[in-house]
Amino acid sequence: MTYTGTVRNTGNVTLTNVVVVNNEPSPNTVVFTVATLAPGVSANFTGSYQVPLNCCVSSSTVGATGRDICTGATVADTFTSTCTVLTVPRIVVTKTCPPTALLPGDLLEYSGFVSNAGNITLTEVTIVNTQPTAGSPVLGPIVLAPGESVSYYASYVVPPDFCGTDTVTARGLDACNLSPVVHSVTTTCPIITTPRILVTKSCPVEPTPHLGLLIFTGTVSNPGNVTLTNVFVVNNQPSNNTPVIGPITLAPGQTVSFNGSYRTPEYCCQIVDTLTASGQGRCSGTQVSATASAICPLLNTPIIAVTKDCPTTPVAVGSLFIYSGSVSNAGDTILTNVYVVSSQPSPNTPLLGPIELAPRERKTFSGSYTVTANSNPQLDTVTARGMNTCAGVTTTATANCFGPVLANGPTITSLRLVGGVATVSWTATAGTVYTLQYKTNMHDPSWVNLPGNVTASGGTASQNDTVGTTSSRLYRVLILP
Repeated sequence: MTYTGTVRNTGNVTLTNVVVVNNEPSPNTVVFTVATLAPGVSANFTGSYQVPLNCCVSSSTVGATGRDICTGATVADTFTSTCTVLTVPRIVVTKTCPPTALLPGDLLEYSGFVSNAGNITLTEVTIVNTQPTAGSPVLGPIVLAPGESVSYYASYVVPPDFCGTDTVTARGLDACNLSPVVHSVTTTCPIITTPRILVTKSCPVEPTPHLGLLIFTGTVSNPGNVTLTNVFVVNNQPSNNTPVIGPITLAPGQTVSFNGSYRTPEYCCQIVDTLTASGQGRCSGTQVSATASAICPLLNTPIIAVTKDCPTTPVAVGSLFIYSGSVSNAGDTILTNVYVVSSQPSPNTPLLGPIELAPRERKTFSGSYTVTANSNPQLDTVTARGMNTCAGVTTTATANCFGPVLANGPTITSLRLVGGVATVSWTATAGTVYTLQYKTNMHDPSWVNLPGNVTASGGTASQNDTVGTTSSRLYRVLILP
């Protein structure tokens, strides 16, 4: 503390041996002397001393004495002054995490120190934490002298979806002028998180036609204990890593629905695709992924067509009847074990096969036989058969010289359900053998044969099916070759 002052002779006679003293840093510390001081004359002086620690103000008293030059009498005066001290308040807080990693639900116990690093006492000292809630009290209020340090201990239960980061804040007030001071420390204590991701996929309710738009649905969810960021779902159809959804964020337990679509290929019986979901754990950055595959049936329509080209003029009995024709795949699935047979000169006379036919593919054939008296070449037929590669069902077509011959195919005419037994009836041709098939939903690509073939004895046929409490059943009737 450096101070200045003035000593003045306010009398009418010269003063000798003038001395100025201060009570700081100790009583009667000499600050200034002068041999004489004439009436009305002033002299300036300067002094200094060390300000005491932890003080808000510093007071000191100066005293001046002098002697009358004539009589030797002593005169004196004093003056007290109070000066404000410049204070530097400062607070420091530390925090120490537990030595081992914890799981959500464990008790996180931490400790630290709060210190007064300034030169003035701090009052109303408190410590708070952002966990388990903002402003959670940890310590205080207390008083801290300069240089004093106090330890603290606290704990909280590790919440779900927590990465371990919290902030401890210490506050206090300058004891002199109540100026606030604050200091915070942020730490990330080790927490064990388990990032996980799950994806599902569902096919359309009804089979999709070839080259049609297959619309699928699905969900992506977070079954882990930490938020996932940068969540994406991609599909390997129609090409690898086709985007479906993302980027999104998933909280623990959250599920998000999505849909996607693509054009189906031309010849497949069914289509298999795989969804891949990926995400990143919010705390550790760990990448997680999951896949979901589904087999979606396609709508298959097997159709075979056959034509027969006959001579333009009648052929006499005993002469050779020469004809040609073609067989083609008019459907949308590959046909295998394709045969063409003729009804002459004997039933099922081979003309072509076995071959395979792709959709829109066509093959020609030819045949001949000797006309007999009881034959009618123009009404004799050629029959083409082929097996659908998707469902294993045989499809047929018949033609004569005049064009396609419509088969008397079976038509289901009635369906009765009594006591858990379904009775299916259909139109029939006497002597023809039929098989009744069923399946429970359109997604199932396979039909199931009911035990026992039915040989029709008249224009109708029927068969019983014990269904019990089955919620639904689809039926169809096949003619056995």
